[in-house]
Amino acid sequence: MNEYLKAQIEEHCQLVQRGTKPLSLLPHQERYYDEIVSIIKKYELHYSSELNGEGWRTIYIYKNKALRYLIAGMPMKPEKPSEHALIGYLLGYDTDSICDYILQKCELEEPNLI
Repeated sequence: MNEYLKAQIEEHCQLVQRGTKPLSLLPHQERYYDEIVSIIKKYELHYSSELNGEGWRTIYIYKNKALRYLIAGMPMKPEKPSEHALIGYLLGYDTDSICDYILQKCELEEPNLI
């Protein structure tokens, strides 16, 4: 594993450990999985991962063990405003930023909601 990837993982772990983000996710090559897990364990954090494609994974890093239920239900391609909001909150974005994103990117069923 190169130093850049190692520093990136350390940063993600520190953000979660300090409570800045409830959840952090990081795509990586599968060959680095064991090294990444050992760094996460050093911070005493929880993790789960999924295969993205041939040779690639996404690892989810979180402090609160109950988040695994929300991670399991997260949509891969969010479409509804509520799906975008869930992902935004889990990744540590503030409400105003999430709402701004939803207003810019989502098709709302009722145009007079604003």
